[in-house]
Amino acid sequence: MLLGACGRIGFAPTGGDGSTSGDGDALINAVCGDQVCTAAGGETCHSCSDCVTRTFVCGNLLCDPGETDVTCATDCGPSVWPAAWVTVETDFVTAFNAARTSGRDCATSMNPPVAAVTVAGELTTIARIYAWVGGVENGMSVPCNGATLGDIATDRGITVTGGMFAFGNPTITAQAALDSMFGVDGLCTFSMDPAMTQIGVGFVQSASIGTVNVYLR
Repeated sequence: MLLGACGRIGFAPTGGDGSTSGDGDALINAVCGDQVCTAAGGETCHSCSDCVTRTFVCGNLLCDPGETDVTCATDCGPSVWPAAWVTVETDFVTAFNAARTSGRDCATSMNPPVAAVTVAGELTTIARIYAWVGGVENGMSVPCNGATLGDIATDRGITVTGGMFAFGNPTITAQAALDSMFGVDGLCTFSMDPAMTQIGVGFVQSASIGTVNVYLR
């Protein structure tokens, strides 16, 4: 199981031209190297340098602002999140709040009980985006287009304090992901911070990996 985190995020705004590429002509004219990312022609940031970009474009394997499952299913994933994935997300929030409200000691600190966090829809949205990247890429430190946890939030104008993720085999459970995160001192103390009041959790299961991604603020 691998872990990652990004805390105390404060990045300057970034953006792009809001464009997508998925029309019928592009499918015929897709040529890697023409500086146009043509997802409809099978180009992605794994297969063509045209798509290795932070510009908002279909094919960079990141669901950018303006993209949806209809306009760019490759980047955005399913329109209806599978019920089994939602169950893992719900279970994670339950286990996370149980740890907070009962008190959970970290390697370098003793933590009294703190208030439970509530689920924020916009945090769930970006948590699922990053989890989808992990599922597509079979785990990640940085997605192939170079975006970080903070970039994903900033691109959508969403304020976060930090984020963390864990990925393992496809049957990874919410409790296993939580325990692995709390096993890292920095992630544990971040999770037990009483200043945190909201959470968003995304889970994606592929044939070879399960990814749990979390944002807090």
